[in-house]
Amino acid sequence: MGRNRSEITAAIAFFVSAALVACGSDSSTPSSSGDVLRGGGAGASGGGETSGSSSAGGATQSSTSAGGAGTGGTGAAGGGGGSGPAGGAGPTGDAGAAGDAGDAGAASDGGAGSPDAGDGCANGAELVYVLSTTSEIYSFDPQQKSFTKVATPDCQAAGAPNSMAIDRHLVAWINYAGSLFTFDVKKKSGCAPTGIALPQGFAKVGMGFLADAPGGQTETLYLDSLQGKGLAKVVNGAVVLVGGFGKDLALLGKSAELTGTGDARLFGYFRTLPFVRVAQIDKATANILSDDVLIGVLPPDNWAFSFWAGDLYLYAGPLGLGKPHSKVLRFDPVSKALDKGYVPDVGFTIIGAGVSTCAPIVHK
Repeated sequence: MGRNRSEITAAIAFFVSAALVACGSDSSTPSSSGDVLRGGGAGASGGGETSGSSSAGGATQSSTSAGGAGTGGTGAAGGGGGSGPAGGAGPTGDAGAAGDAGDAGAASDGGAGSPDAGDGCANGAELVYVLSTTSEIYSFDPQQKSFTKVATPDCQAAGAPNSMAIDRHLVAWINYAGSLFTFDVKKKSGCAPTGIALPQGFAKVGMGFLADAPGGQTETLYLDSLQGKGLAKVVNGAVVLVGGFGKDLALLGKSAELTGTGDARLFGYFRTLPFVRVAQIDKATANILSDDVLIGVLPPDNWAFSFWAGDLYLYAGPLGLGKPHSKVLRFDPVSKALDKGYVPDVGFTIIGAGVSTCAPIVHK
């Protein structure tokens, strides 16, 4: 917070000005760097709703005001903290005092976040989030191979969770048998039913958000019937059928977990026999654009799927008899490289995964 000086300082400075030596204040501008390019953005700033204010920890927004020579303090690294206000102007030649450090927002539990750059992406929305069979949400940092517990949704739903998707505002969309709920990961409370009626055959779904256009600022939630009824999307609060996977006989009548990207691509993780398949799906027709069999990867009981920085992450469990936890596999859809033991044991069982269209599209 800026501070004011008494006018008497100026009077004293007048009488002693001949003896004083003016000294300029140094100021430096912190630079930012990262290992990945961020997706979903229009132009340099990324996609999403345009905003003139920066997001503090993902939960609230506060404008950054100009101050004197001092600069506002920042939240702790990896904590998704908000920016502190700029320091006030000090006496001539003195650097302004540093602003107070910003409080860490809700996304701090999810690892390294970045402030809202005016792209509509909540702080922390660049990470992957997973849902456990015990209804706990964890953030997943694929580079660090680390999981961090973020929240336990307070959804008043019947039965166990089945799947999850994450939107640009860091809101989790959770599928329970026959219903969809939303939960604000930033606030860590307020789970509520969406009111979206799931048609017959879509009680349990795989789902994921993807951008409506490459680099676009809007996104759509896509659903896949786990009863083999095909691909659908949510339009104005209603589920609209897109089609089946009839152009690929190996996937006809099959079901998939879904994940989307900021450059408008849709992928499916199909639990097929004898080995699972990963396919790119035409979001307009449900036709299969590519289909890869992951040799040696058996169909799991608990499964989830996410995209991040060019790679596809498959979550599969149980690990074996008496080993209920999940593991993470990484698949590169371009080079076809498969790492079956990317994270051999995450320490819990994953039933859903979501990544927003704010996540990076490629490695830098």
